[in-house]
Amino acid sequence: AAAASYSFLPQDQAGRLTLGLLATLAVVGLISVFFYAVGFLQFSGQAARNDLTKLIADTGSEGLLAADGDARVLYANEAYLAMSRATDATQIRPVERLFSGPAEISEAVYRLAQAARDGRRAAEEIRLSPALDGVSTVGWYRVKVRPLERASRKRAVLWSVADVTRERERHENVFQELQHAIDF
Repeated sequence: AAAASYSFLPQDQAGRLTLGLLATLAVVGLISVFFYAVGFLQFSGQAARNDLTKLIADTGSEGLLAADGDARVLYANEAYLAMSRATDATQIRPVERLFSGPAEISEAVYRLAQAARDGRRAAEEIRLSPALDGVSTVGWYRVKVRPLERASRKRAVLWSVADVTRERERHENVFQELQHAIDF
């Protein structure tokens, strides 16, 4: 349409049309770059990759929580939502609040949080009474933290929480059987 209008318009009006068309395209380009930077505009390959990553994280048995340096929750998978008994994103509690309680638990969580601030990996096993499910009297949880480097953004941290109660009970049963054998 622009090329056809050049042939029908006089010379001075064609120059104005060219200038107006270039100005319009420049504004559309700047707005597109801004929307892409903010995240409103995405390319299809990146969205497909993020969907696959989200699917992998959401179907895992470990609770995953991604938080930024200010302990603001960026993402939590379905397993973490179930552990923290949150029904939606507004009720998600960070790991520091989820595992608050006696001094030994608070010390382990403090060591993990300190490692997260220092950009180090760390892991702790925490005994919680009562368990997070609200049914069991005792629950054992393996909590890990590791830094996530993001390009040109603040550092983020990935917390993973795994319920290892069954594993610990099995270890205690083996120990009890060994103790009975020794006593015999």
